Amino acid sequence: MLEFIRGLLKTEEKKSEPVTVAENSEPKEAPAKTEPESNFHMRMSYFDKAYREFIEGDEKKLPAVYSYIASGDIKVTVKAAEAVARYMEKLDYTGICSLEDWFRQFTSMEWSIDWKEIEPKSIKTMTKADYLWVLRLGTFHPNGFFREKCIRELKADKASVPFVILRLNDWVKQVRNVAEEACLSVTGMSGTEIIAYLPYLEKVKRGIRANNAVIKEFEDRMAAEAGKHSDLFDKSFVRKYDVKTRKAAYRLFAGRKLLSKDEINSIISLEKNSQIQALLMTLLMDNYDVSTEELDDYLKHKSVTVNYKALECKYKRVSNSWDGLEDFLLAKSAGMRAYVRYILERHTQTDVAAYYKMRLETDNRKICIQGLGECGTKEDAETLKPYLEDSDEGIVKVTLHAIGSLLREDGAEIYWRFLQDAHEVVARQAYREIAAHDVRYGAEKIYDTLIGTESELLKEKLTLMLLKEPVWEALPYRLMLYASEDEAIKNIIHPFNGRISTYSTMSTEHAEWIKSIMADDRYKIPKDLQDKILFSMKYSIK
Repeated sequence: MLEFIRGLLKTEEKKSEPVTVAENSEPKEAPAKTEPESNFHMRMSYFDKAYREFIEGDEKKLPAVYSYIASGDIKVTVKAAEAVARYMEKLDYTGICSLEDWFRQFTSMEWSIDWKEIEPKSIKTMTKADYLWVLRLGTFHPNGFFREKCIRELKADKASVPFVILRLNDWVKQVRNVAEEACLSVTGMSGTEIIAYLPYLEKVKRGIRANNAVIKEFEDRMAAEAGKHSDLFDKSFVRKYDVKTRKAAYRLFAGRKLLSKDEINSIISLEKNSQIQALLMTLLMDNYDVSTEELDDYLKHKSVTVNYKALECKYKRVSNSWDGLEDFLLAKSAGMRAYVRYILERHTQTDVAAYYKMRLETDNRKICIQGLGECGTKEDAETLKPYLEDSDEGIVKVTLHAIGSLLREDGAEIYWRFLQDAHEVVARQAYREIAAHDVRYGAEKIYDTLIGTESELLKEKLTLMLLKEPVWEALPYRLMLYASEDEAIKNIIHPFNGRISTYSTMSTEHAEWIKSIMADDRYKIPKDLQDKILFSMKYSIK
């Protein structure tokens, strides 16, 4: 039996002996196994299989591997612990939170193990780091007694605090109590430690079981320490931490006024994420005194997000229009333009469409075309049509979109013409208008154009359009394309498998045409596909 274990684990042998990291305790050797040798071999075989599949990438085997932490065999425990640790140390915040959600659900891990009796200090690992990772994962264990023991053992380890924080929302009150005690015992937090803890604390704030008073007290203690570390927020901070972590940090530091306005402005300039810029602006407006002059400066900021938040704030203050507001009708942001229109239409008699028409021949032509498309009428499409002939493909593109917004499906012939434009950016925009307004041209027209073009882009878009035509009308043309070797067509047509669910009908002549195509060897329609189509046709012929 021992030789079997040595053979199983010989590739994992270490020169150093496994260690127990518990203080002031001398671990005892595992008691001699009394189970039948055949059962023992079977159990070890299960472990070897689970271990191999886990290290090869099957994450669902993690609970099975973890269960062998309590196997009673030192070498198996060491091997399982090392695999768990290598997996855990690669996880970021998102990975850890995801693991918390699913780990206990794959298996109870208690079919043959009484985890209530397992003492963390009895677990043998090769290093203290491996031991800590085993216990951190143990805080997600389905057995509440074991979770509680792991928390107590991790209490003095600051790197483990995120795992303890997550247990503030545990479904067992006793576990929550131990987690609360452990969190409130944490002192002397460094800036980087505070940053690491914050996203986990924000997660449990959303929980239904967490004690809000404890969370507030812990957050207050973090804020007291955080005031000493506002120098964390430089370029490296933005690069080093993910979005959720940065958001949590800004909420604490700016929400508690631990940063100056200048520091927040500096961070806004460093941040390129629009959601974070919006958050920083909200925190700034809500917690600091921002003058009207400063708001006007933010309205000129290079960030569209900053502009928009400043516009929101200024309107809340004045509850009216103001001199110079019309200038922002020429903002590059569609959202900004829409908000300005809302204010002007509510508080003034400004004819916004006329404002744009008057400026179509200025340097702001592109924005005025966009703006007219956003607020004009169908009649205004006539004003825009000349710009479809512009030499600048960018102008043609925005004009197509503006006309599409005004005419919708009534612009079908315009979209069809520009779908075949030589400029790819224009053709793609024409297709977007066709798709957005669900314009149909008829299967025959689409097919004739498709087989007559050399443009790969046009072939692709026409094939997609063909699939949106009424199923029986389009079917003959789809079948005639089935044998196409053109990649732009084949990759779209080939998934067709003949399953047709429709209440539409066809004439006998149309049905005979479909049958003749399927019988024609040129089109290479597979027999099983023909059978499926014929079956569907039985119920659709008039």
